[in-house]
Amino acid sequence: MLFPFLNPTFLPIILGVIYALWNTGDRMDGCCPTSNWEHRYTLSAPLIVRPTSLANITDAIDFARRYKKKVTLVGSGHSWSDIAQWSNSTAPEPPADGNDGAGSHLNANGTVLLCMRCYSGVVGVNKDRHLVTVLGGTTLKQLITILDENGLALDVFPSVNEQTIAGALATGTHGTGVGHGNLATVLHAMELVTADGTVRTVTAESDPDIFYGVGIGLGIMGVVTKVTLHAVPKFNLFEKKILITDDELYENFDAIVNGTEYVKMWKDENTRSVLIFMSSRTTDEPWGNSWHAVSSFKIWIFEGILYAISVYESLIPAAMKLIVHYLDGLPSGERVSTWDDVFNIPHRLPVHPEMEFAVPYAKAAAALQHISKFIDEHNIAVDMYSEIRFVAADRFWLSNEYEMDTCHITLLMYNREEAFLSFHTDMSRELLSMGGRPHWGKMFDLTETQLRPLFPRWDNFVDLKLRLDPHGMFCNALVRRVFNESRVC
Repeated sequence: MLFPFLNPTFLPIILGVIYALWNTGDRMDGCCPTSNWEHRYTLSAPLIVRPTSLANITDAIDFARRYKKKVTLVGSGHSWSDIAQWSNSTAPEPPADGNDGAGSHLNANGTVLLCMRCYSGVVGVNKDRHLVTVLGGTTLKQLITILDENGLALDVFPSVNEQTIAGALATGTHGTGVGHGNLATVLHAMELVTADGTVRTVTAESDPDIFYGVGIGLGIMGVVTKVTLHAVPKFNLFEKKILITDDELYENFDAIVNGTEYVKMWKDENTRSVLIFMSSRTTDEPWGNSWHAVSSFKIWIFEGILYAISVYESLIPAAMKLIVHYLDGLPSGERVSTWDDVFNIPHRLPVHPEMEFAVPYAKAAAALQHISKFIDEHNIAVDMYSEIRFVAADRFWLSNEYEMDTCHITLLMYNREEAFLSFHTDMSRELLSMGGRPHWGKMFDLTETQLRPLFPRWDNFVDLKLRLDPHGMFCNALVRRVFNESRVC
């Protein structure tokens, strides 16, 4: 029988498309998100500042210091984790009074939520040195435009462009490619406003401790108000997709991963198939369909199918086989396109819970095989593909890649909260046992006792926090949860 139109799942697919359309609502209230991307956490506080100038930022910090208030930084709220929440508590505080004229509401009660997205834009471009300076609230989508207008690009870039540049750096956002680090590795300099109101510019040469400690700083070292990035001349990529079995992947793992500059994989546990994206630089002009040519309707149909199989779990294996081939055609199997179109998926993806661990590259194949075996043994119905990416080692203290080449394994489910939370707990335990480090912007529930051994510079990070912010002004719910709160907040 033709799936999905001639069987009982037709109605759920229609409902799923309607749900997808309904779920495209804007999360932004001006420059401040009202929730994180997955709508798991409400991002609110009684005192909200939407700065549009450096003076707005320093005034807010001065206010918080004077009245002994906490400050939580928010960019686009894209993270799955609770890093943009000001508190683990849901208890409301009294509403604030007064307005500073820049969209801020301040009084002497409550926590200051500093929403950075309106503090955005280009500061300067040095084409000779390939350096681009932007304000911290600039989104990656805006950054793409700035780079393109100046004939430049980044050779490291994630799949999603909603994040602010400061937020993406703070959480260790990454792309893929064994020869490339995470986004922080293209950082040349940053401007930082610390808890005492000091504005300083930091580079790896001028102050390596601050540079490597704050580069992936979880939003608690101060406000990163400006960043300068190492760019490269604009380039095109030839992308080729192949669909193979997981046995074929494991037999040729190193050859596949190291055979092209950029490699990522979407792996389906039901069909044991792997869709591999391989990209290399080319001087050819673009040809073939790009992600921009993929209609939103096709994405809604994709989400409609996901919704249907979340209702009828028995259909997951058959539906995932269809989805794998459906995605194989989005976009063309072979194409040449601009760097940003290949790295970045411009469409709104289906809302879903997500966890991600970076395991040592040497254990990557074994970790993937272990996940498949665990899913089989426990009869777990996985209704979305996993994403696999590769990132080179770096020197940033809380980086997933600190002194370690990694394989990032992202595990997803759709619209099945209870099943995902159980799966998440099991997979966290398994990947942790293989030396995996959790992505700071994804879901995880590990404690300081579990995390501290994974990050050799953990204590240095805490010491730097106490040096830059001795009274713990800057804090968020994630940090309260995974650090000794009495020390850092």
